[in-house]
Amino acid sequence: MRAATALLAVLALTAAASPAAAQDPVAELLRGEAEATDKVVAPDPEAERITAALNAEILTQNTLAEQAEAAELKAVEAENAARAEAHARAVAEAEARHQAQLAAHAEMVARQQAEYDRRMALWREVSEACRRGETERCRVGRLALEAGGRAGSRP
Repeated sequence: MRAATALLAVLALTAAASPAAAQDPVAELLRGEAEATDKVVAPDPEAERITAALNAEILTQNTLAEQAEAAELKAVEAENAARAEAHARAVAEAEARHQAQLAAHAEMVARQQAEYDRRMALWREVSEACRRGETERCRVGRLALEAGGRAGSRP
């Protein structure tokens, strides 16, 4: 009810400034005798009180809307930060898994290279023994190469 009265007062003040106000009976009633006689009178304290109350209500509503918007923005920012943190954690975990896989692969390659180098050294040693005519060393070396797999051409 108070808001309706305040609204009527604001409409009356607005209507007083417009030429169409003379045709509005509500505006004419609210304007009262002072405007009807075209005399300059002091501002109506009741109208000023109503205007101040309306302005205060508008300010309160605007403040509440700003607070709600700030709270919503804060919630969205917190959600985005949580998502970014989860994403960063997932990326770090994936990177750690990838690094572990790379390390395991490098270790496997190193083991294979060491085995290859060992077999090549044996093959060279056996080949050299066969070229020098060391029959027993040549025969034992060939058996060792065959048992351990081939590393290059047969001597």
